[in-house]
Amino acid sequence: MKNNLTFCVVERRLATTPEYVQGDGGSLEDTSEGIVFRECDSLTLFLVAGTNYSNDRRKARRGELPIEKLTQQLNSAAGRGFAALLDEHIADRSFSGG
Repeated sequence: MKNNLTFCVVERRLATTPEYVQGDGGSLEDTSEGIVFRECDSLTLFLVAGTNYSNDRRKARRGELPIEKLTQQLNSAAGRGFAALLDEHIADRSFSGG
């Protein structure tokens, strides 16, 4: 990035961790070209992202890449599934008055 922040995205491929892509109906296939979805009624992809920004001026506002933290967030989200995440989101938005 222009501001010298490093951007990090964590995702998983079907071959090792299929829980990160969940489809209803149809089929999912992990290929060398990417993930192929055929005739799915619905599809949920779990992906997390972050940067190495730190609120520490002494370190020029740069910290470590958040790969471990992001991986934990991804594991947690995929383990709860879409319905639970949606319920949490609605409850959170309702509580915040938004």
